[in-house]
Amino acid sequence: MADFRLTDEQRQYQQLAREFAQNEIVPRAAHYDATGEFPGDIYQQAWQLGLMNVHVPEKFGGFGLGVFDACLINEEIGAACTGVGAAMDATNLAQTVLILSGSEEQKQEFLTPLVEECGFAAYCWLDGTRKTTALRTGSDFVISGEKLAVTNAGVARWFLVLAAAAGEQDDGALSAFIV
Repeated sequence: MADFRLTDEQRQYQQLAREFAQNEIVPRAAHYDATGEFPGDIYQQAWQLGLMNVHVPEKFGGFGLGVFDACLINEEIGAACTGVGAAMDATNLAQTVLILSGSEEQKQEFLTPLVEECGFAAYCWLDGTRKTTALRTGSDFVISGEKLAVTNAGVARWFLVLAAAAGEQDDGALSAFIV
């Protein structure tokens, strides 16, 4: 039988995120929604408290928390402001692909800076009217197409782009590229 009770550590993260969200995000969310400003000060505070990039493995400077732990934090942040939560979660999505599929060198190069100081990755996922493709040219790839959604584009240190390999059999598979 599965035990769905939260651990003491999970409850602590949840409570920290809840207090931060209620005290720091809720009072300012309407301002950021109205102005469209990026709430860099809020993210800086969240990063200082250890609420960002929490599932980056310890060997790359992160806390190595699980997906469920990150969900507990994001649930509290998103309850205060979905926009603030979306930027944090998009970074988590981009990082997850890298954590699962990237080389050790890529993880060191792209994950470590996001935990050493407050930083973001962009998650480029939805195609527009054309399918986004990646064509191999020698040892490089040329990515072509459009994306409808590039969350964090204006603040990202790097972009995780999903694209179909051009000229390959169209089996629906996508490749991930760090740009």
